[in-house]
Amino acid sequence: MDIKRRDLMIGAAAIGGVAAAPRFAGAQQMPYGLKPGKPYNGVTLNVLAVVTPQFDGLMLRVKEFEDLTGIKTRWDFIPFASLQEKVASTGVAGDGAYDVVNYLDSWGPANAHWFTRLDALLKRDGISMERYPKAFAKAAMFKGEVTGLPLRSHAQLFFYRADIFKEIGMEAPQTWDDVVKAGKAMRDKRKDIEPLALYYHNDGNRQNLFIWLNFLWAAGGELFTTDWKPGWMSEPALAATEAYIGLHTREKISWKCSGVTAPRLILV
Repeated sequence: MDIKRRDLMIGAAAIGGVAAAPRFAGAQQMPYGLKPGKPYNGVTLNVLAVVTPQFDGLMLRVKEFEDLTGIKTRWDFIPFASLQEKVASTGVAGDGAYDVVNYLDSWGPANAHWFTRLDALLKRDGISMERYPKAFAKAAMFKGEVTGLPLRSHAQLFFYRADIFKEIGMEAPQTWDDVVKAGKAMRDKRKDIEPLALYYHNDGNRQNLFIWLNFLWAAGGELFTTDWKPGWMSEPALAATEAYIGLHTREKISWKCSGVTAPRLILV
């Protein structure tokens, strides 16, 4: 038996969520479109997922899922740096160790051979991929076939502590220049806190492109040129990169810059 042993596969770089479904309207009506009679009662679903707080929310739903279906779940969590290798090795081994795996969308094509095609199952259960934004749905497909379900997205939000801004006598920032000014003011007046915490940090790791894209677009740049060549070597892109990394190296307002070991975050 291989990784296709069961009917589920989850992709991890889009947006996901379960809409609230009506509760029991009658003895035979199940919530969430579940089949009545618990036809999979006693089955154990083995899940491989990355270590991240986002799954804490999913874990809160496990008991309800198990009570309604009779399916037991067993979760294995591993660090992100090991996840890609684990997904690939599970597929190569073909031992069916996991029924559901959490993978980054860009890994889909390389691992598509191991993944169960979900098209027939989606049609059977009346689930349309049009429920997702088009880009996210395509990220969970390979050669026109669905190999995963979008799980999350990277919504760009800016959080700030109003009490700290009041303390330093500044308004909430409207531009990245404002962020720099506020960060320096916080650094001067509050030695016990870190001014800025950026998604995945801006210290050169490979997962920080989401924030960098905001700098790129703000500078008037694009990821690709009009003829679909890489646009990250353009003048706006280089300026955006310098400004983004500069929060860490030049302005020294982002977490990990001042030697404070335990961040008490002001901006996120």
